[in-house]
Amino acid sequence: MRQWYHPKIDFGWKETQSPGTRQRHLMECTDPSLSWAERYQEAAEAVQKLATFGDTAEIRKKAQEDAYMLFRKAKAMNAEPKAASEPKSRIDLYSEWDAAQSADTRIQRLIERTDIRSTWATRYQQAAQKALSFAARSDDPEIRAKAESDAFVLQRKAKAAQRRGV
Repeated sequence: MRQWYHPKIDFGWKETQSPGTRQRHLMECTDPSLSWAERYQEAAEAVQKLATFGDTAEIRKKAQEDAYMLFRKAKAMNAEPKAASEPKSRIDLYSEWDAAQSADTRIQRLIERTDIRSTWATRYQQAAQKALSFAARSDDPEIRAKAESDAFVLQRKAKAAQRRGV
């Protein structure tokens, strides 16, 4: 970093990481109370500063690529019209679904959107229901299979949490 630029938050971003890992670290440091579009925008602005002030050409190039991708995601989310029948706070958990995403990432996204005041068993069960709901609505067989697989894993976690009493 240039001597006079000091970021307020350490994102855990390293140029040696894969693009998905770098973007996940950026998203983890955004405010979860914001909408996904606002979170993407916030993360993109933060990494854009890194692209401007990075020490090496490699850091600047990779940070610019991440900023571009996150700005595109924010723009796409802002452009999507919301369904009139759904409440405004409803977020489609798979709106940014990527077939290349790991199962752990998809499952974590589902769990993050459950009621934090609930027990873990309840949160896992709620996440499993959301995954099954998405699988039922999906026309793509690959997406449907992965969503059903996520639901199966979450149901197993819910049963294990019930046995443990958490």
